[in-house]
Amino acid sequence: MSIACTEIGTVNGELCEKASKTWSGYCGITKHCDSQCKSWEGAVHGACHFHDLKSMCFCYFNCSKAEKLAQDKLKAEELAKEKIEANKGIRIWLVLVALVLWYFTSGLNRFNI
Repeated sequence: MSIACTEIGTVNGELCEKASKTWSGYCGITKHCDSQCKSWEGAVHGACHFHDLKSMCFCYFNCSKAEKLAQDKLKAEELAKEKIEANKGIRIWLVLVALVLWYFTSGLNRFNI
């Protein structure tokens, strides 16, 4: 997920996060990401963060409050989707546990345990 910051350098001190366009590969040293974001992309700041199970370099740009609110809304929606997916995994696990318990307590198992 990323949102384009069209008004780089606007007021209010709000920061918009955007995946680096110039970084490639694993991001392990935030200092290097920060330096590249500042010098190559004109960002205020840069940092390594995990996204979709991989470490990526993210650049932070000044943006308007409206852009920040839009970005926060997208992040909230993404977190809600991740929570739903995690809950699906938990439900599947609980169903499997229930089936195993039923099998071993029903008297229908072949081993009569």
